[in-house]
Order: sequence, then structure tokens, then C-alpha cells
Amino acid sequence: MAQITTAVSGRKYIIKNRLDYPEALNEREMNAIESGMFPHLMPVRLDKSKKEVALKCTFENMITLQEYYSGVVTKTMFLNLLRCLLPAIRDCEKSYMDANNIYLDMNCIMVEPQSGMMSFVYWPVMNSVTAVNPAVFLSDLPYRVVFDEDEDKQYIMDYIDFFQSGEPFSAVALQKVMLSGDPWIYTPPIPPQMIPCPSCGQPNPDSTEYCMYCGAPMEGTVSGGQPCPFCGQNNAAGSDFCQFCGQPMQPQPQPEPQPEDLCPNCGRGNPQGSKFCLYCGAPMQEQPVAPQDFCPHCGQGNPQGSQFCLSCGQPMQQMQHQPMFPYLIREKTGERVAVDKPSFRIGKERQYCDYFVSDNSAVSRSHADILTKGNRYFIVDNNSTNKTYVNFRAIPILTEVEIFDGTKLRLANEDFTFHIN
Repeated sequence: MAQITTAVSGRKYIIKNRLDYPEALNEREMNAIESGMFPHLMPVRLDKSKKEVALKCTFENMITLQEYYSGVVTKTMFLNLLRCLLPAIRDCEKSYMDANNIYLDMNCIMVEPQSGMMSFVYWPVMNSVTAVNPAVFLSDLPYRVVFDEDEDKQYIMDYIDFFQSGEPFSAVALQKVMLSGDPWIYTPPIPPQMIPCPSCGQPNPDSTEYCMYCGAPMEGTVSGGQPCPFCGQNNAAGSDFCQFCGQPMQPQPQPEPQPEDLCPNCGRGNPQGSKFCLYCGAPMQEQPVAPQDFCPHCGQGNPQGSQFCLSCGQPMQQMQHQPMFPYLIREKTGERVAVDKPSFRIGKERQYCDYFVSDNSAVSRSHADILTKGNRYFIVDNNSTNKTYVNFRAIPILTEVEIFDGTKLRLANEDFTFHIN
């Protein structure tokens, strides 16, 4: 069967798709992508040998979406994916190409870290065994990232509501909901001309004066010059200082030693009369110890009256009020489960759930979601195998049912009680 693998070498990624029966190459699609008709789809090349037929796609100086989303994800970062992927899906549909062949794996979607623009791999293959509907990837995306708590979460709720509406997926409809006002076509900036570094060979923009990889000057060494007595690099004749290491080209006379004061902190010599050490910045005279307040979080001393710690940034006084979340009590174990997300998923699949039930096979992988909307709370059954019950009554699938403080919930045969602080 087909097999997709990724090889990483420094800043270079090579994604390989080994084809097998009944898959076949679609040369029309391959040539269309190669011609640059699709700004967000990377060209692939055919690699044939006696052992296998494979397609390969190469990325350089980019990071994966998994790495881009590894920390806190802001609204701009989240919408960047839609701004790149939805036009790619729309372009495929207009060109009679199968958008299911866009390979949507978070370790194979590549991001330009400075601009946030993304590129995708499209496999130009007929009868592809790896094809997946983009709606499957997009609908699960909010449950795989951590959103910025300081931003308004309404856009997340709008996004989740779109996929839970039961309507067939449409890139145009999702664009109207999430990116109203954005144009469909994104024109990427023209990349700068790249020239190799004369020292390490890595490509750099033609306006760069020093190599971004090794730090050496981008101008070549001067033939017929004089070598630096420190680093040995060739410099133009008559140079006073080496253009590579900055040292003087001629040995400098050593100044006569001057009387010094020793720093009481690091012990190094300073000119007589110095008030502060040239090396560590400490005062040359012992200073009286000022009264301090100690941070309750990291224990470091701070000037008296400080509101925030100079070392860790935390408030010097313990906060009086902590955020309160609704919670569940799992009846079998007595465990308290905080419902601390606007869409909180319960199931037995650790990767996709906020609370996973590992010891009950009757619970489905993504059994149910608890939604927070202002001061109201709802539960949605995600088409589970053994149903969801509210106060011992089964609820319809993919339908929001409001719950209140003390409501009894049952997922398959697992009982919970919902509470509001």
C-alpha cells in the first residue's frame, strides 16, 4: 500500500509518497502545479526506480504547522491557515482537481515563520489511497491547539458552530463565516534573489552584507592581500583591521600598566577611581543593603513596595480571585474535572479529548462536547455508539441540550454530575 514518509536534514524537509496499485500519476495536475498556477501548492517531482514509483516534495527554511502551533495560538495564527488553505481548495475545485488530495498532516504543512504564510503538498494521483476530505482535518483542528486566553473566543465558537451545523462542507461558506472581507486570491511577495555565501555556501538574499548562517562577510576574500595575524584570512593590502575578525592587522604596542582597583564582586582590575566595574557592573564600593520584599512565586528579592517581581514578572501579592470554571464529578471515582475550555470534549481517545476515559470501552473516542456560551452551558452528543443521557434521558446526536447545576449526565454507562461554581 502507499506510504508517506518525511526526511529532515537541517532546514530541509523531503516528503515522499510511495505509490502502489491502484494509484496512478495524473500528469495534467502535476504539470499544472509545476507551472505555478496554485500559489499555495508546492511542486512535486516523480522519482522512478526498479523498486518503486514515488512522488517527492521538498521544503527549505520553513517550519511545520505542528511546530508553528506548538505554543499559544493567536487568532491571527489560526486564521492564517484558513487564508492559505481555503483558496487552495477553491482553486482545486475550479480546475477540476480533487481537493481531497491536499495532504493535510500537521507535520507536512509548511509555514514561513516570519509571514505566517503556508504551503501544502498536493499529490497528483488518481485512485489515491491517502485522500482525506479537508473538512475532517479542519473540524478537528480547534481541539488540537491551545488558544490565547487573553483574546475574545467568539471566533472559535463561530468556527465550531459551522462544523456542527450539519450542513455539507463548503470552502466558500467557511470563508464567508471566518474571513468575510478577505479576498480569495493571495499574491505572495516576490522572493529576493539568493546568492551563495563564499565561506559556507548557504543561500542568502543578494542585499545581505553578512551570511545569516555563519556570519562571514558576503564579499569574497581579496587575492594578493595580506593575511590576518589572528584568523589567517586574506585582507586587502594596507588594511588596518581584519574584515573577518576585526583584530588589528599590525601588533599594537602594549600600554604601560596603570594602577587598578579590584572589583569586590568579580575580582577584575578597573582604572583607579571607577565607581562601577567595567566587567560585571557591580559598584566598586560595598553598598548598604536596601530593604527588600521577597517574591511569593520565585523567592527573589525586590525593592520594597514593588507590585511585580523583577525576576519572574508575577504580582508581589497573591491574587485574591482565581478564575472559576464549571466542573464534573465522575461518580465512579469521585474525580473532579474542571470544564476549562469553551468547547470541552470527553471521550476515550487521549489525543483528541480534554478529558479521556481510559478504563471504559463503552465510551466512544470523541463521545460528547460540553459548550460554554456566556453563562449558559450545553452538551452535544458526537454521534457516539452508546448514546449520551441527560437526567437519564437519551439526547439526539449533534444537538445542543442545555444543562444546569446538578444535571446528571451519562456517557454510555459512565455517570457524571455537572456543577456550576
